[in-house]
Amino acid sequence: MASRGPSRPASWSRLDDVLVVTRCADLRGLPPPDAASPYRVEPLDMSDPADVTRWLTVLNAAFGRRWGPAEHRRALLCHPVVRIRHTVAAVAPDGTVAGVASVGVFRADEEVGLGHYLCVLPAAQGSGVGRLLLRHRYRLLADEGIRVAESQTHLSRRRSLLLHFEHGFVPKYRHDPWNSPDPSPRALRWTARARLWALHRAWVRGSATGGAPARPAARTDADTDR
Repeated sequence: MASRGPSRPASWSRLDDVLVVTRCADLRGLPPPDAASPYRVEPLDMSDPADVTRWLTVLNAAFGRRWGPAEHRRALLCHPVVRIRHTVAAVAPDGTVAGVASVGVFRADEEVGLGHYLCVLPAAQGSGVGRLLLRHRYRLLADEGIRVAESQTHLSRRRSLLLHFEHGFVPKYRHDPWNSPDPSPRALRWTARARLWALHRAWVRGSATGGAPARPAARTDADTDR
């Protein structure tokens, strides 16, 4: 019987959970939100229980979670790494909140913005809601004079990564002290960053030739820092 070779270490199955970071050097170059979109973008008040419920409804549906107000508070209001500046919702013509997104700055360096949670209802994915929210939230930072922004996510969120590449974000190889800590083994962190750069190179080649970029995973129209 032929040998099957050494088994894959269990830790390597966690590669998609390793933190990866992309960075935009000048938010002023981002295109404006699509004025022709059927969705309107409205601010959410994260001190208003009704708006918190709207946020939780979309996030739980997008990520398959069962979060409540306590998790919302930890993720947005009391996050140890990011200070949230704005939270917005994409509202459909029938009044349904189809997506939500937040943006802020790093607590350890408030000159650097951070795209925080971006979540789209499964039924609305592929309709441009994610692109609309991405452009709107970073435009809010640019209007405040913030030029540099980052997005922290995971390799499994490939649609989010490709969307950020489309808007001028590039992989960040060496993380800074203000970024979220990642307890993953060093080998996993290096491998994840190498794959992030490979994904970006494939996207660049596809854009240059007019071909399709690397195919995203099925359920990734959501973006989170952890």
